[in-house]
Amino acid sequence: LSMDKLILPRRKRRTPEIVRLEPKAAAVAAELAAETGYSVQSIVSQMVLFCKDRVELADMEATDDTD
Repeated sequence: LSMDKLILPRRKRRTPEIVRLEPKAAAVAAELAAETGYSVQSIVSQMVLFCKDRVELADMEATDDTD
């Protein structure tokens, strides 16, 4: 089974933007921004666009989880 990858070419970093994310997601976005030179906004935007056609919606049973 082959997995697709989001490939981000390295470039010079621009000014930082504020993006509201859960702490774990924000840490990943910040790490990728530091490694690539892209802004966090650009990283998250590219991730969302990449995932758009790869998301499968499914009905879930009711639970007490609030994630």
